Amino acid sequence: MAISGEQPGLARGAGEALLGQAQILSSARTFYRWAKEHEKPDAARKGGFQDGDRNETIDRLSHVECQYLPDVDRKLLDGALKEYHRLEAKDRDTAFDTALGQIDVDRLYDDTKLADTATRLDWLDRPAAVFEASDDPFIKLAAALYPGDLAAEGAEKDRAGRTQAARAIYMQGLLAYRKTIGRPVYPDANGSLRLTWGKVTGRTQDGQIWTPCATAEGLLAKHTGKGEFEALDAAVTAIRAKDYGPYIAPEPLALLPSDEGVKTAVLNRALGSEADRRSLDSLEWASACAAGAAHNRHSASAPIT
Repeated sequence: MAISGEQPGLARGAGEALLGQAQILSSARTFYRWAKEHEKPDAARKGGFQDGDRNETIDRLSHVECQYLPDVDRKLLDGALKEYHRLEAKDRDTAFDTALGQIDVDRLYDDTKLADTATRLDWLDRPAAVFEASDDPFIKLAAALYPGDLAAEGAEKDRAGRTQAARAIYMQGLLAYRKTIGRPVYPDANGSLRLTWGKVTGRTQDGQIWTPCATAEGLLAKHTGKGEFEALDAAVTAIRAKDYGPYIAPEPLALLPSDEGVKTAVLNRALGSEADRRSLDSLEWASACAAGAAHNRHSASAPIT
């Protein structure tokens, strides 16, 4: 199932999205989309344009002036148009280009009345035909952009759907492969990449000294065989035999970071070699690390926080 290659509407949609940086044009697009969506039954409308979204939409469009300065908005639009015009011809929106060519761009902000809150909100319940007959330059541009907006949304939905289908096939293959080699597939929370940072540093507290790193020796020192201090037998055996794979000394198993949000174990880089030959996979080592290093508060090692 192919998911690569050019997707019709995606590049065009990216270019048109740049235009959303200008608040007056963005408001005009919202009004026109609202009019078009309200030609459908409420349940068939896109989220954000249903009856239940009305008060939130009015509130948002009523506060445009809180962040709106004509000179700034115009510069944002000018910059967006420059970026849009850099797109290849095939990625440009013909209808938008036509509408833009019929408008005096230098007078956009002089000829519109959408900067006034009362006038702007008065457009919310007007039918699409009134928009299409309007002389307001931003309304004209919004109506011209609408077909391209739908095309870009459709292309993105298509790509997302095919990507999801491809991911399901990949996971089926991965599960089957892992089963043949006798290893499970572990979940990775919600699949998101989480980044944070902190200094690796020790800590002193109430007569206790925690060094920055916990090692395999510290794991063994806290191993009791019970509860959270129960390490895997294979890990205990390897540590007692001072079997550190290709290393002459135990590598850090866990770090004590300054950022309390860093809650992770750092695994020995030998996992892919010696550890594998001892039939320990990386998550088994992680379990061993957590069991021995958590709450390990003495000078030989540090806890996972």
